[in-house]
Amino acid sequence: MNKSISESTSDLLYTEEVVHFLRSLLDDVTVFVAWQIAYANKNNEGLVKSRLPHYQSKRRSYDDALTALYAQGHIRYDGNATMKPIYLTDRGLQLLNVLKKERENAE
Repeated sequence: MNKSISESTSDLLYTEEVVHFLRSLLDDVTVFVAWQIAYANKNNEGLVKSRLPHYQSKRRSYDDALTALYAQGHIRYDGNATMKPIYLTDRGLQLLNVLKKERENAE
């Protein structure tokens, strides 16, 4: 089996400390985008970024958020067309668990 390095490491999970550290680097817009991706993934549909609320006026913020999530390994893009759906990775699910705990503690 001849996997590239990115394919062979994409299924690795972060330790809890690393997930919390990476979460601390994310701003509110990035957290909002992560939740939007999670909601879209509930139905096994990827999120298309142009479907985010007020995409035209907030495009730069959303693009920055998606870049941060992608760089940290929380999301992946699928497809080769211009409308690439976005899905959470296993690391993204780890982040989502941290965000859920934060939300529960805030209530």
